[in-house]
Amino acid sequence: MPTREHIEATIAEYVAAVGRQDLEATLALFAEDARQEDPVGTPANVGRDAIRPIALCGKGVNRAQK
Repeated sequence: MPTREHIEATIAEYVAAVGRQDLEATLALFAEDARQEDPVGTPANVGRDAIRPIALCGKGVNRAQK
């Protein structure tokens, strides 16, 4: 089980990657089989490749980094 420190460090890395608009660094923080629902209750996006368009759209990540 991850420690509190590990969780906090991961959140800090995520915020920094999004702030830099670094798509690859942002996606690297997700598990290979991560599940993302937005809005909750809609079909899940499963895996980094499925999450990529969501990260590009509306999250402030630079589209030039596709």
